[in-house]
Amino acid sequence: MSTAVLEGALWRAERLGEAMGQLARAAGLPLRDVGTGTVSAAVARDRDAIASWLEGAAQSLGLDVDPLRVAGSEVRGTLVEASPALLPIGTGDNLRFAAMLHAHGQVASLVGPDGARVRVRLDALTEAVRGHVEPELSARVDRLLDRASVKDRRRARAHAALVDQLVAGRQVDVGWTLGLPPSAPFSTQLRDAGVGSSALRMMTAQLGLQALSLAGWWLVGRGALDGQIAPGWLVAWGLVLISMIPMRAVASWAQGSAALRFAILLKRRLLHGALRLEPEEVRNQGSGELLGRVIESGAVESLVTSGGLATLLAGVEVLIAGAVLLLAPEGTLAAMAFAACLVVTLGLARDSGKRTDGWTQARLDMTQSLVERMVGHRTRLAQEPRDRWHDAEDEQLVRYAARSVHLDRSSSWLQGAIPRAWLVVGVATIAPGFVRGTSSGTGLAVAIGGLVLGYRALDHIAAGVTSLLRARVAWQQARPLFVAGGREERVGSPSWSASGAVQGEGAVLEARDLQFRYPTRHQPVLRGASVKIAPHDRLLLEGPSGGGKSTLGAVLTGLRAPDAGLLLLGGLDPQTLGEAGWRRRVAAAPQFHENHVMSATLAFNLLMGRTWPPRLADLTEAQQVCAELGLGPLLERMPSGIMQMVGDTGWQLSHGERSRVFIARALLQRADVIVLDESFAALDPETLETAMRCVMKRAPALVVIAHP
Repeated sequence: MSTAVLEGALWRAERLGEAMGQLARAAGLPLRDVGTGTVSAAVARDRDAIASWLEGAAQSLGLDVDPLRVAGSEVRGTLVEASPALLPIGTGDNLRFAAMLHAHGQVASLVGPDGARVRVRLDALTEAVRGHVEPELSARVDRLLDRASVKDRRRARAHAALVDQLVAGRQVDVGWTLGLPPSAPFSTQLRDAGVGSSALRMMTAQLGLQALSLAGWWLVGRGALDGQIAPGWLVAWGLVLISMIPMRAVASWAQGSAALRFAILLKRRLLHGALRLEPEEVRNQGSGELLGRVIESGAVESLVTSGGLATLLAGVEVLIAGAVLLLAPEGTLAAMAFAACLVVTLGLARDSGKRTDGWTQARLDMTQSLVERMVGHRTRLAQEPRDRWHDAEDEQLVRYAARSVHLDRSSSWLQGAIPRAWLVVGVATIAPGFVRGTSSGTGLAVAIGGLVLGYRALDHIAAGVTSLLRARVAWQQARPLFVAGGREERVGSPSWSASGAVQGEGAVLEARDLQFRYPTRHQPVLRGASVKIAPHDRLLLEGPSGGGKSTLGAVLTGLRAPDAGLLLLGGLDPQTLGEAGWRRRVAAAPQFHENHVMSATLAFNLLMGRTWPPRLADLTEAQQVCAELGLGPLLERMPSGIMQMVGDTGWQLSHGERSRVFIARALLQRADVIVLDESFAALDPETLETAMRCVMKRAPALVVIAHP
């Protein structure tokens, strides 16, 4: 496993698409039967261009790529956790790629250019991945050692120690992990993540626990009811109890593993769905309703995992309890009574589900009303009469309290009364045999064991079904996000996805006879709209409110798809470039009410359209753009400068400062066309002139939407 072995396992950049396909097949990932093409020589020398190419190629294959950028000290641990992955090694013309299948212990398994598995030392692979940052740091260290006049015999050791320390604190582009996209069938994602195998291990361990529990009960009960317990039986009972410890540990570990993996996949799907929702799907929802949807979406994962697993385990306990009761004296009667209690439990669960629906709706109505009042509290203070501040609150509280009482009453019967009623009914079924003396000690022990198991099963199934019912209600709120997360993004050609700015003197962006109609309207907003934008063009789009200016801007930026007409970017249509490729070339600053400052650092808000975490050059460019837009004094006032937290929970920005942050965000995306929608409306004349100079200087092609 020498360095030569690692060199022989590396792929040339031109064969990166083939390397991705081979690695995905080795990892068992399903692939679409399409090609990825080859990487051009220009793209092969640029890591940023390769990242864009990989994104398009992965989408073509039905995969998802996630970039890995961590501190140098964390590279080794990242390689162990992130697999399968494509790892860039070297720079420029010497750039190669390692297709890492997995890494365990001290060894990493790579897929070589010939398709064979190659084992290399993990330390050697780590050093190779970090190698592209060492030449620059090595030169800095050499200059430092020269100034310090370090002697030759100590120089090598000092040089190695300093370089290693600098690399440990430096951000390193580790590579890209391969996996299924969030839009892939959820069942496939669960299978790929091993949720089913974890659940199977959990069920097997639970069955073993139940068997050991029954064996222990039989050993103790037989001796106690016969009036004597032999030492050998006590030893056997002790061994049974000891055996239950590792079995319970395995069951808990498998349950936690299945729940965690399921929760991760579900949360990932819901977050992806939130970004795939169409504007019309959320336009008519207030902030309170959206918060309620978020709360319920968060409850789905905990309720499904806890309720689903509890119900599954309770089902196993029901089967075991029924089997044990059938083996006891008067077993048929006891089993029938247990079945009747189970039917009543399920009936009460259905009634509780209906009451849960009403209670949840009342709670969500209160949440929506409260949030809307909190968000608009300043408007209400200024404009709403005091005697109307609390209108409808009492009515909502009374409705919520009444439904809470009904739900609590139903839940108390379901979770409290029925299991205890079973104890009474169960004792009544086994009592005649005990009174007549026809039941043996062993039979009585089995009957009592079945009685206790039945109580536990009914108690657990009531709790599990209650959680599932609440999960069903929460699912109604989360379902739109889940469905939206399954929508596949339009995929473009990888070759075009990786290309840079559009070249040539012709039109950069061209639209012919565009038509667009909102689903809720009969008349189209756009009809026969045409526009041609060449490099360095500056277009001003004016018109009355409601005339379709913002709609045209959204169509040009790819945020909305036209119903008819031709739309080309550098001669390529949206199907060729794909959604991501189109938005990479046409950036927009939407209207103020549709644009937001995230509760994060100012740097993140400026560079959220670029690779994150940022490089030093990215931060420097962002500061330059801010200075050119007149935000230099703002950076000087903020204690942490560009790394200051902003947004609702951080430094408060004025209306004009927010507008310029939105402009800077669009400019920093390095797009071919910039669309600014009402971005200058909040600026005073002097600041407007400063901002316009910056925009005119930096925008390759510009469209400004404004009122006359």
